[in-house]
Amino acid sequence: VDADDWVDPQAIDTVLATLRAQHDTDEPIDMLVTNYVYDKVAKRHKTVVNFRRVMEAGRVLGWDDLGRFGLAQYIIMHALTFRTQVVRDSGLKLPEHTFYVDFYYSYQPFPWVKRIQYLDVPFYHYFIGREGQSVQTDVMIKRVDQLRLVNRLMTEATPERGTVPEGLYRYMIHFLAIESCVTSTFLILSRDPANYVKKTELWDAIDAYSPAIGKDVRSPAKPAAGSCATAISSPNASSALTDSDCGFALLTRYQQGIPITSPVEVLLLGPTVGHREAVVHQVAGGV
Repeated sequence: VDADDWVDPQAIDTVLATLRAQHDTDEPIDMLVTNYVYDKVAKRHKTVVNFRRVMEAGRVLGWDDLGRFGLAQYIIMHALTFRTQVVRDSGLKLPEHTFYVDFYYSYQPFPWVKRIQYLDVPFYHYFIGREGQSVQTDVMIKRVDQLRLVNRLMTEATPERGTVPEGLYRYMIHFLAIESCVTSTFLILSRDPANYVKKTELWDAIDAYSPAIGKDVRSPAKPAAGSCATAISSPNASSALTDSDCGFALLTRYQQGIPITSPVEVLLLGPTVGHREAVVHQVAGGV
């Protein structure tokens, strides 16, 4: 638990009871998923992220039992508890002196996860909006090369379609697309021409690793009207900007100096992810 985060005192009893019950079973679960809460500075109303439409609570699930995740919905570190042996078997090694490795931690071990259980309780409270946090806009821009490193590691941890359950492959492509869009967004917001080149290199590296994965990341199954990856990886991404309400909302926010206080906000500012990312290009004056 990070120093400025906390866990719900009631939910922790439910979580620990569930984990203790696995000790004496012949087939323990590999991953426990719980809800988490965004506690934002100066905001009375909190955002609770749940998985009710994706997972049935209270029973053991496989990847193919899961529904389709929303555009900005993913199993982040704050929502999961791995069985220790799963992490050991996966050979997970986190890069040292690197921020944002929670993306990788919440991704690389998934092919070793076979049995999943979801508890519909708000367990982890994630505090955002504090000055100087690693997820503040200016901080993420300064550390964007660390996001690029995490993106490369995630790409190399992505299995080819057909080698894992289809539900798992679909989810990993969904999550890789999200991280790729977040990284691309901060490369664009830097307004550094060298970073525009790095953005192109990021997408080229995914294609070089696997043309099939590169294609699927750009066009996830059942996409919204303009997918995140398609818009942000296009050389003419800024031309995708429309007169949508989401475009003007983001344009106004950023020009007024209101920072993005969480990576997920990149994905929550309007009706489609494609519009959001295209507007970031327009606001930053990117190519």
